[in-house]
Amino acid sequence: MRHVLMVLTVSVVVLAGCNWWMGRAALDEPQAVQEPSSGTLDMLGQFGDAKSARFETPAYTGLQQNSFTEVGADTDPDVSPDGKLVVFSSTRHSQTGDIYLKKVEGQTVTRLTHDPANDIQPAWSPDGRFIAFTSDRSGNWDIYVMTADGRKPFQVTNGLAHEIHPSWSPDGARLCYSLYNSRTGQWEIWVVEVANPASRKFVAYGFAPVWCPSESVARLALQQARHRGTQLYSIWTVDLVDDEARYLTEIVPATADMAAIAPAWSPDGTCLAYTTVKLAVDPKTGQTAAQKVEHGDDIWVTTLDGSGRVCLTSDGTSDWSPSWAADGRIYFTSDRSGSDNIWSLKPLDAKLIQATRLPPTRVGRAGAAVPAAAAADAQPAEPGGGQWSTPAAQPKPAAAAPATSAANNQPASAGGAKAPAESGPPAARPSAPKSGPPGLTGWSWEMPGATGSKSPTPDLTPIWPAPSGGSVETNRADL
Repeated sequence: MRHVLMVLTVSVVVLAGCNWWMGRAALDEPQAVQEPSSGTLDMLGQFGDAKSARFETPAYTGLQQNSFTEVGADTDPDVSPDGKLVVFSSTRHSQTGDIYLKKVEGQTVTRLTHDPANDIQPAWSPDGRFIAFTSDRSGNWDIYVMTADGRKPFQVTNGLAHEIHPSWSPDGARLCYSLYNSRTGQWEIWVVEVANPASRKFVAYGFAPVWCPSESVARLALQQARHRGTQLYSIWTVDLVDDEARYLTEIVPATADMAAIAPAWSPDGTCLAYTTVKLAVDPKTGQTAAQKVEHGDDIWVTTLDGSGRVCLTSDGTSDWSPSWAADGRIYFTSDRSGSDNIWSLKPLDAKLIQATRLPPTRVGRAGAAVPAAAAADAQPAEPGGGQWSTPAAQPKPAAAAPATSAANNQPASAGGAKAPAESGPPAARPSAPKSGPPGLTGWSWEMPGATGSKSPTPDLTPIWPAPSGGSVETNRADL
């Protein structure tokens, strides 16, 4: 009798286990794609309830996280010429930004500056001996240079105007930077000799210049915008011939609702990386809303003729402020870990990406009928048009804070430098800068305490230029 009971018990357990396993398998089985309904077949042999599917290769390889703060934000990365160290600005230990140094593959960080003011936008000299950076320790934004170990800082610019975003010439003798002209209400690009700061020269109108690393040509990449339409920033290059600006060329045009900002050169000077920032559109008016965008959207790369534009980070995260290292990796700020940290990736060759991309393939699905034309037109437009290589990321929600500039109805700034938001770089439509001399038009440099945001690094990279004329109220206390 006991033997019979044991056999019955084992049989029940085995049968129950089989049923449980079959149930799990049924849950885990992928659902078959339903055939499109015959009633939606059109004269071209297409089904109206089909959707587009893309099969494509990633645009990068080797994505990795390089800084690991959970408090504050790490921004403005720049890798040393030998590729071993990365310098960046961070608010991980204080409410104001300081300059930090770490090994590319390491975890520990070294604090190079410890000032109550903001120190941001570090840039290595070509020989790796010095670091230029932007600071407001003198009361307004100026350019400073220190040794690579943080010693002997000295002030390069000392005027009353705001001077930001330094970039070294290939020989390390000069710096280009942005100067805000309060009289004209525009950003200007200047060049200064590091050893003789009194020797400086105006080059062109524009913002966020970066010097081409190739010694065969004197060329700058920069942000500039038309003085009509949306006035959003585009990416341009300009050659210096006998220290005069020549051949101003638009590389990546802006679209109606998307700016291209924060250019960065490839090591050989043949390509540019940049950030796109998409503005929110008011559903009632169809116009770009006067809101601040607290994050950049995606990192792109392009050849100088614009033929190889590729979106690298179309994955729904906020990525901005790219910097190209000597080994070909691109370092940038991203919130994909939950807080703003430094990440890096290796972009694939644009021609390889385009060769392995397939056109959209129609896949049947059950549901409401969709016009065939809508299914075929599955991709949004890339900034500046041109050949699409990757699908655009889904638009990120813009921050709800309204822009404060009423004088020119301009939006607040966004871009490479870290905005004072809890996370993310720049605000996207500059509302009038709450720092700076009277007459500063169309900018928002939010500072800690002014908006209650946690990340104190000021917003310095506008995507919307301040046109000349008009003025707005400024509040010096917000510095």
